[in-house]
Amino acid sequence: MVVSTSPEDLEPFLTKAKAAGVPAELIGRTGGTRLTIAVAGADGLDVDVSEAEQIWSGALERYFDKSA
Repeated sequence: MVVSTSPEDLEPFLTKAKAAGVPAELIGRTGGTRLTIAVAGADGLDVDVSEAEQIWSGALERYFDKSA
C-alpha cells in the first residue's frame, strides 16, 4: 500500500506503523512538476507530471482498443 502524508506527519505515522507491527518506510516525496522514479539508485523514469497524467488517463482505453 502506498500512503501519502504531510512531512510533519511522517514520523508519527512511521512510529504508529512500527508499534502495530506494520513495515513502513519512506519511498519518495510528492510535489513539483516532474515525476521521477529511481530503481536501486538508477534513474527509471523522469517525465513531466502533465505528460504522465495524459498517458495514464488513456491507458485502459488504449489497452482495450488493442484487444478488440
